[in-house]
Amino acid sequence: VPYKLVRHMAENNKTLPDSDIKRRIADLSNEISAVAELAGRNAVFTKVPAGAFNTFVLLTSSLFIVLAHDAAEKKDFDRAFKFIWYTIGGGLVFLLVKYYEYSSKLFTDDPELLKTPLTNTYWSFYYTATGLHALHVIGGMVIMALISFDLRKGFNPHRVELIGLYWHFVDIVWIFLFPLLYIAK
Repeated sequence: VPYKLVRHMAENNKTLPDSDIKRRIADLSNEISAVAELAGRNAVFTKVPAGAFNTFVLLTSSLFIVLAHDAAEKKDFDRAFKFIWYTIGGGLVFLLVKYYEYSSKLFTDDPELLKTPLTNTYWSFYYTATGLHALHVIGGMVIMALISFDLRKGFNPHRVELIGLYWHFVDIVWIFLFPLLYIAK
């Protein structure tokens, strides 16, 4: 329903006829079913163990940034530095697993296993969502590295908390992407 029609109906205290509402609900239901079927047919080609391992890696790296924050608050900057680099290591492992997943879909001779962003809507969404997530992982790793060197000198220890919040947000995004893209079979 165009915006102007909805506004006109609201101003004149009118509603859509029951038959129109039922038709729109049926249309929405059909769209949801089509999307769910598309996801189910395509999610079988994702590597669930790799996605689960990446989930474990990111959650572990979140623990490391919490430990870095704790150490920074206690002014144990060498220990905080170490935990920040453990977190960066977790990000690197995550990216290596993503590379493995991407290459198994993009660089194969088997046409059944070849999945590109142009294959269909599911794979376009998969590569866009996981690619943007990976870019945010890289950004977080770079910022953590910069913060770690200042921290070692005792400068701006409060930034460990800020990058920790960012890293937790990156984790939360993955926590939603993993079941949506890998387990929705």
